[in-house]
Amino acid sequence: MKNLLCCICLCVPLLYSCDNTLLDELWESNKAIEEDLMDNTSRIDSLETLCSMLNTNLSALKTLVEVLQEYDYITSISPIYEDGVQIGYTIDFADNGPVTIYNGEDGEKTGSVPEIGIRQDSDGTYYWTIDNEWLLDSEGQKVSCEGKDATAPQLRINEEWWEISYDEGVSWTRLGKADGEGGDSSVFSSVEASESEVKFTLSDGTSFSIPLYTRLSIEFDIQGDETGVEARKEITVNYYITGATEKTVVTASSDGNYKVTVNRRSYSEGAITITSPKFYEDGHITVTVFDGKGYSFNRIINFYEREIHFPEGLEYRLPASGGTISIPVSLNFEYNTKIPSPESSWLSLGTTTKAEMHNETITVHASMNEEFSERSGKIQLFALNNPDEHQSEITVYQSPAYFSIERTRYVITHEQQTFSTVVTSSLDISLNITQNGNWLTSGLSGRDGDKYTLTTTVDRNNQQDIRTATVTIYNGDGSRILGTIDIVQVPEGSENPDDMIFNVRANHANDYVAYIPLSGEIDCIVDWGDGSEPEHITSSPVYHEYTHSTADYTVRISGKVTALNSSNIPAPSVTEVIQWGRTGLNSMNCAFKDNGLLTSIVGDNNNSFSEVTDFSHAFNNCILLETIPENLFIASTNITQFSETFSHCISLLSIPQDLFKYCTKVTSFNSTFNYCRSLTEIPENLFKHCPNVTAFEATFCDCQSLVTIPETLFSNCPKVRMFYYTFSGCISLLEIPEKIFLNCPEVNNFMRVFMYCESLRYVPAGLFDGNRKVINFDTAFYACASLNSESPYTIINGEKCHIYERINFTDYFTTPVVVGMCFTGCDNLSDFMNIPDSWK
Repeated sequence: MKNLLCCICLCVPLLYSCDNTLLDELWESNKAIEEDLMDNTSRIDSLETLCSMLNTNLSALKTLVEVLQEYDYITSISPIYEDGVQIGYTIDFADNGPVTIYNGEDGEKTGSVPEIGIRQDSDGTYYWTIDNEWLLDSEGQKVSCEGKDATAPQLRINEEWWEISYDEGVSWTRLGKADGEGGDSSVFSSVEASESEVKFTLSDGTSFSIPLYTRLSIEFDIQGDETGVEARKEITVNYYITGATEKTVVTASSDGNYKVTVNRRSYSEGAITITSPKFYEDGHITVTVFDGKGYSFNRIINFYEREIHFPEGLEYRLPASGGTISIPVSLNFEYNTKIPSPESSWLSLGTTTKAEMHNETITVHASMNEEFSERSGKIQLFALNNPDEHQSEITVYQSPAYFSIERTRYVITHEQQTFSTVVTSSLDISLNITQNGNWLTSGLSGRDGDKYTLTTTVDRNNQQDIRTATVTIYNGDGSRILGTIDIVQVPEGSENPDDMIFNVRANHANDYVAYIPLSGEIDCIVDWGDGSEPEHITSSPVYHEYTHSTADYTVRISGKVTALNSSNIPAPSVTEVIQWGRTGLNSMNCAFKDNGLLTSIVGDNNNSFSEVTDFSHAFNNCILLETIPENLFIASTNITQFSETFSHCISLLSIPQDLFKYCTKVTSFNSTFNYCRSLTEIPENLFKHCPNVTAFEATFCDCQSLVTIPETLFSNCPKVRMFYYTFSGCISLLEIPEKIFLNCPEVNNFMRVFMYCESLRYVPAGLFDGNRKVINFDTAFYACASLNSESPYTIINGEKCHIYERINFTDYFTTPVVVGMCFTGCDNLSDFMNIPDSWK
């Protein structure tokens, strides 16, 4: 360069005299050469700077991989500025040294700059890459960027060529010219910092994140740094740590009065369990938090004695309609409330209000009670630091729903008319009308509180028949029937269907005084049928003296009569029941007992017996009664007793097949048809709908004309325990069905069941196969002299076990203990000689 300048200077005098144009051209050429030299120097400096930045970034990338493997985290990230422009970052770590990263922006065209990066392989290890391919060593193996022996590649520019070293500068590999067209000048494409981490994206698109250190803080589920406790109680304080890592440690220590343990659930949360002393003392515990990196801090939790007071008590009442109650409470601790069981789901908790510190109000809402029984619900109050043991329990009682109808039945004349009924209900109500024709309208015409006015209008009845309608009252949404009103309109000149009507006979035998068996609660009008003034009757006995001539009269009873009972009537007078009416009957015990004049009874055509529970002795010894109406008990769904109901009805000729079809609650048929000596047969399904019967004691005893028994008679009576005297004295009975007792496994007593059945010739072998709990066979076949078969037995393991041999098969039978005279007089049995004397 010096020589060139000297030459130019020496030539200047020679050129001085030359044309000025030539001189200018030489000067401009010299200036261009000088500028090219300066540009080249600047380019070389830029390349050297770029190379240095690339090496810095590669070294930083190596450190970042180590940080990832060691689960280190970033403690700070600071931008680097040059001439007011941000060109990179300085990043500090908790364990590793700081690194510098330069921005990933395009540089000048610098020739073939290698794109060096890292990528995690399927084995979980990070390896170096070059131009998006694995960097391989001399043996063709991927070069790891993890571990103590791993190194970062180095770049340099040598004689205007890019060169790279993978062995810390021991050897170099030439990559490409450093003065041609170039590419990206950075290892990193971007660095993005958030509140919790820093995300690094490399120029090949690979990205990874490193946690950013956040200073630890701890929160407790108590208000402030104090909480309430009671003597000898264990409480729990939950803690939650912000900025925690797996190295975070929480410890707790006591002042000496309290016991304390820490139960870690995860690195960021757990529970501190504190046990107070036997005798309460104020105290505190110290909670220490270590971040695992040398930083720690303390928090103090103080304790005070917990107090709670309910100034208005712990029991509250609400009406059936529901509503809201406010429960005041004074306390010195934070709490929550809960409804502990599904049975209390009709309660709900409202917002708790605070008038001032610790004087609070618990608001409870209750839905309408639609059940006709009182209900109660619980609300429990818990301290926040002891969620497993409630401090107090509030009981809320709610009155039952109520519903009543002023009058549930109207029997009205044939005239057009309007009448009103008051319905009292805590529930909303709706109506539905059932009628034949459109002769009746009914609606709610007014409401006053819980009282509704039901107004009904009926047209004139111009027909010849009684017509009926039912107004059904539902709850508001129509899902439940609350009650009904029956409306009966009679045609002109017809009987009132609610009246009880008898025919009575006045004769010499009863001194012309007719007694009618009214009993129980009585408040009625009796029309004696002889033209005399109707009589208001309120007590028994009920009688009337007729003129001294034998005659029959029709007696009508209107009003309330809850029972019929003839026990104290000196002489019978009722000959026929024409209509049972609706008088409120609930008992028919002894209704017409010993009435030797009764010849006919009517069925229940008007639900007269719907409330009756007892028909015992009702027609006992009605010796002239020949038939029973099939619908006599059609509404008797509540009856439990039919003991001796038709006992000694010696003229009774038959029993209706479905007589007891609706009597599902019956438990006893003791002596029901005892001494009905005209009966010749029994309907096969007579007791089909009576599964709750436990006793058939003497049910058909002394039915002397009975010839056969249906095999299915007791098939649906599995609870029967006693067949005592059931068919005793049935002297015409010819045979016994083998399976008649098969479905009665609970029977334990067959005493005298077939005693005096003198026409029996054969006893089925398996008669008692299904009855293995029997302990009493006493006189079961006593005096059955015509029996000439083998006595009953059961096959056990291929061997006959007669009933008198059950003592030998205790694995299969209960041992009979009352057996005396079971086979007395049965001398023609084929095994009679084998029967023990104790059985005969």
